[in-house]
Amino acid sequence: MTGSQRRGFTLVEILIVVVVLATLAAIVIGVFAPAGDNARHSAIMQSLTEFREQIDLYRNHHANTLPGTPAGADPDTLFFEQMTLPTNQAGDRGPFADPQYPFGPYFPDQLPPNPINRSRTVMSVTAFPASAPAGTVDNPNNPGWVYETKSGRIKVNWGGVTPDGRNYWDI
Repeated sequence: MTGSQRRGFTLVEILIVVVVLATLAAIVIGVFAPAGDNARHSAIMQSLTEFREQIDLYRNHHANTLPGTPAGADPDTLFFEQMTLPTNQAGDRGPFADPQYPFGPYFPDQLPPNPINRSRTVMSVTAFPASAPAGTVDNPNNPGWVYETKSGRIKVNWGGVTPDGRNYWDI
């Protein structure tokens, strides 16, 4: 036997394998990226629908009065409490299982999270701004939802675009 034989891969062979794997990864990412957008869209729409239904139910139970009222109280805290605690006809919050507070809770324990920034907080406004407040994406310190106290409308606090091209703020 003369000399030793080296076994292993050459640099060119390794580069070919890396290029093939990178190409496959790009294809797979391209196929599954829209699925993430569709899942996010579905989660946002489900949470918005749930919020809107519960706000309407509250209004029906409380003689056409919206949650987050009366004036003079902190509307953000009041909205949260009126949605997560039992209430009476006037919207006063009370203990669970007390017959004097027969309505609610509309969301037991907590409000739904914003699927974008995971925040469960609601910012109450008297009128919606023209567009979503800046800096809402992936920041749990920002409110997840914006609630208009005069109309009872609620919006996701995000300026992103739906799969069909509409702005989420306008939904």
